[in-house]
Order: sequence, then structure tokens, then C-alpha cells
Amino acid sequence: MAYEMQVYYLNISLHILQSELYEEVHTFFDRERMNVAIIFGVYIGFLLVVAALFWRFFIAQIQKELWKTKSILSVLSPDLVMNIPEIKNFILKNSSTVLFAKNDGG
Repeated sequence: MAYEMQVYYLNISLHILQSELYEEVHTFFDRERMNVAIIFGVYIGFLLVVAALFWRFFIAQIQKELWKTKSILSVLSPDLVMNIPEIKNFILKNSSTVLFAKNDGG
């Protein structure tokens, strides 16, 4: 009789222990999943901010270079530009209208 009572109460205790352990493990992994999701979100946000800052810097540099090139080309006369073969070939080679004509099959 005493042995049966021990087994009975040990089974109940084991069942309670198993259910508590299951709940705690489940809660732990839920918290870990949430922590990883938050860290990932912060990381992606950080990457977007850094990319935006670098993109703004890059665009500012491009605008400066384009402004310098445009200023230099506006000082030169069109006749002078077309008489220098290197400049003429470079402009014709890199002209957007020529590139569009090549893409259209022209």
C-alpha cells in the first residue's frame, strides 16, 4: 500500500514537473525568438540608415562631379569640342542618345 501511494504521488509530481518544464521551455524559446526578431529589426534599421547616409554622400559627390564637367563643357565651344577627335569620340561613344539607339536596334 505504501509503495502504491509513493508511485501514485511520484507520478503526479512527475506529470506536474513535466508540464512546468514544457511551459518554461516554450516560454524561453518564445522570448528568444522575440529577442532575435527585435535584434534583426534593429540591425536592418541600422543598415538602412547607414545606406541612406552613404547614398546621400555618394549623390552629393556625383552632383559635384557633374557640375564640374558641365561647367568645363559649357566653357568650350561646340566647334572646338567636335574638332578634337578624342573628345568627339568620347561624347559620341557615351552619349545617351547613341546608347538608346543601340538598345533599340538602330
